[in-house]
Amino acid sequence: MSMLPEDYEEIFNSPGGRLISLLEIEEVLDLLERPSKQLVLDAGTGTGRVARHLLKLSNEVVGIDTCSDRLKYALKKAKKEFEGKANNYYVVTADTHHLPFRVESFDAIFSIRTLKYLKNPNLGFYELARTLKHRGICVVELSNIFGYEILWLFLLKLFGIKKHYAQNMGSNYRLFNVFRVEKTLKNLNLTIISKKGWHKIPTILFIKCKYFTLLKILSYTESVSQKILPFFLFSRGILIKSMRLSGN
Repeated sequence: MSMLPEDYEEIFNSPGGRLISLLEIEEVLDLLERPSKQLVLDAGTGTGRVARHLLKLSNEVVGIDTCSDRLKYALKKAKKEFEGKANNYYVVTADTHHLPFRVESFDAIFSIRTLKYLKNPNLGFYELARTLKHRGICVVELSNIFGYEILWLFLLKLFGIKKHYAQNMGSNYRLFNVFRVEKTLKNLNLTIISKKGWHKIPTILFIKCKYFTLLKILSYTESVSQKILPFFLFSRGILIKSMRLSGN
């Protein structure tokens, strides 16, 4: 059974969840260079968690998702929070494999916590590149094959602990090799600007944490880990920022 939209929002409603959500949103906005008065595509908008913050910056945001219930919920939340600005948020039931938009439609595109569920991610990358304008910015988040989940999987198998969990772990979504994806994006005429690791400390620890002091310790550990470890090592996800500098 798939998660209800309100249940997904509730995940980020704890003190640690709100912290994680805020950090993710700030990271995405920084990589998008905090665009204003632009047409932005949110590929996999879900409940509109990130899209709502782009509306604050006077953007027009088109959110796509395969689930109409999530889109209805996203519009409802946007109207509740922004009233008039919600008119700048358009939702379309669509699949990232086949975007129903013209070539070079968007000034900026982002896709967070979504591409890992695509059956054919290369087709998704092609569609994102196709609909991005010249000098447009694209930010995608990819589940990382070198992330901490692989470490847990190795330890579980090594010690024979919860074998059923080890066997099923990661089976419901794809893990990406960021270096292979980088080559794919370059072949689609996207110039890589930056790559950054996301969440070296398991997010569930933040979401379940109820103590401010412990949250500070987790945040400090995350910050130190990001500084001393390679960007891809143990990061649950990888953020890739690219720009179209040539035509399709």
